[in-house]
Amino acid sequence: MSHFLKIISLGICLTSSFAFAGKAATTTGVGGICDRTEDVQVQIMKELGIRNCADVTKEDLARVTGLWFCYDHGNLKHDKTKMTALKVNDFAGLYNLKSLDIEFSEIAVLDKEMFKDLRSIETFDLSHNFIQTLPEDLFTYNKTLKNIEFDSNIYFSMGTLPEKFFYGLTKLESIDLDELKIKYLPKNIFATNLYLNAIDLKGNQLTNVDGIFDHLKYLKSLQLLGNPVYKK
Repeated sequence: MSHFLKIISLGICLTSSFAFAGKAATTTGVGGICDRTEDVQVQIMKELGIRNCADVTKEDLARVTGLWFCYDHGNLKHDKTKMTALKVNDFAGLYNLKSLDIEFSEIAVLDKEMFKDLRSIETFDLSHNFIQTLPEDLFTYNKTLKNIEFDSNIYFSMGTLPEKFFYGLTKLESIDLDELKIKYLPKNIFATNLYLNAIDLKGNQLTNVDGIFDHLKYLKSLQLLGNPVYKK
């Protein structure tokens, strides 16, 4: 995530601490977003300026364009429980959401159905989480993606990425995959990502990257520092 966006999101977090002093009530009932993960409820309501989870309508959800869950930025420690899981309906109805940032949390499992309504998403950041594996079809519904960040997931154990993980993401411009203990990448992993201009693979365990990036004519930044193989 860029330094500028982190500053903005940090300000949003500080603002929300005053607007919502404490967790939202988890009332149940028909309609609204009261059955979603508590922090997701709070962030959606903050973006909309609505205080009751039961009052959020489908039309309201369509107005949300960005969600930031900032538990830790630099030396700032937020005194709150971090999210450990996402519900399958947490982001339902957010058809116009362009940016989803869940950094420094404890999310371990991801499924494509969690993000099936994010048809306008451009920036997806789940860095500094507990993600262990990534399903090949995770971005089946998210063809508008431009920026993806999965860096620094300390429990990532695959050693690679599925060959078709980025398949069909023709608008993709930047990817951050540093410090994931990646040992190798499938040769065709970026086959359809012709507009990639920045790839960060620092701090992995790559020994051979021959032929992986040759077709990327717009690639301006390729970071491989800290791998057994290193290209400037």
